[in-house]
Amino acid sequence: METTAPALATPEILKRVIQLAGSSHPFLSIYLPTNPRETNTEEVRLRVEAMLDELAESVAGDPKKRRPFAEARKVVGEYLRNIGTGGAGLAIISSAEAERWEALWLPDPVEEHSRFGTGAYVLPLIDLLDEWEPVVLAVVSRDKARLMAFVGGQAEEVKALEGDAPGHHRAGGGSATRYPSAFPAYASQHQAGGGASSRFQRHILVHADRLFNEVIQELEDLHREMGFRRWFIAGPPQPVAQFKTHLPNSLQQLLHGDLAIDAHAGDQEIAARVLQVAQEAERQEEVELVQQIITSSEKDQGAVVGAAATLWAINRHQLHLLVLAGASSGPGGYCANCEILLPPEDVRCPQCEQKPQQVNLWEELPGFAMRRDIRLEIVHGEAASSLWHYQSMGGLLKPVRH
Repeated sequence: METTAPALATPEILKRVIQLAGSSHPFLSIYLPTNPRETNTEEVRLRVEAMLDELAESVAGDPKKRRPFAEARKVVGEYLRNIGTGGAGLAIISSAEAERWEALWLPDPVEEHSRFGTGAYVLPLIDLLDEWEPVVLAVVSRDKARLMAFVGGQAEEVKALEGDAPGHHRAGGGSATRYPSAFPAYASQHQAGGGASSRFQRHILVHADRLFNEVIQELEDLHREMGFRRWFIAGPPQPVAQFKTHLPNSLQQLLHGDLAIDAHAGDQEIAARVLQVAQEAERQEEVELVQQIITSSEKDQGAVVGAAATLWAINRHQLHLLVLAGASSGPGGYCANCEILLPPEDVRCPQCEQKPQQVNLWEELPGFAMRRDIRLEIVHGEAASSLWHYQSMGGLLKPVRH
């Protein structure tokens, strides 16, 4: 198996690597926080080697793991001879048996972690991908619009649109000032009175309507392409209000509010503001989801919380959505005979009475969820705090068919 230099993580690469959690082959998974400004390649190599030494001791007593681990370690060792630096975190996923190699530079730091077992350990990558959900901003005025997409934490302009409305003029003559900025120019209001002015305003509105319909078409195309779950509007109050009256229900349901952004703001400032508000919206949705799960479980209405109830539902293919608190971990058991996960209090498998293998549930759950078509959500902040009272896990059950 040939190794390659680490790739810079993108949503597409993360999705591909995450699928390896469902593999039946043994994988070596390594995560390391790095700082390209302070961490040299020799330090990275030594830290990874120390992690590999600890794993070697843990698999020494298992003859089924010794050889595949040694093969995967050899590949990583060869790669480490030429490693460079390039990100705030490093992820290495290796399996000689599956002939798969992945090395990724991550834009955000990760906790140092190593694992060797069935399927790749990808929980940090799932968490990162969740944080990278695409977000869209539509900046509108009556004569111009701009669509910006934010993917993987980075801003990229999608399209700038311009209407065919005639230029506005201030009362007393002179052209309206157009502001050179990231935003469309904010057209001034025509202040002269009379019938001619009214006809002119209606003419402007007709052209604005055409522009808004074009923006809506672009938004719909963008949603089909990216599948974003939330978007925002910015711009002068009157055009924004007029634009909203044109929105179809599908876009209205995804709209998460208006953003007040300085008309002279640059792309970096706009990106920071949009991503901040999007993260706040994500955290609020997580709080609502966890509260729904807790409340429904208390009423025995399609939800479970706690390790015992959640694992019971997973083992019986009854869970639809698994929710885990981020930055958590917990001991549990795995019965290889029955292929089920067990809560820490089960010292014997309830099905075959065999003593289970001790495992870290957070390492095993992503693969289990993937192989059972269970959706996985990782929550943080207030939502995670609420879930900590229930061993940091819970979920929604599949609907009961009558």
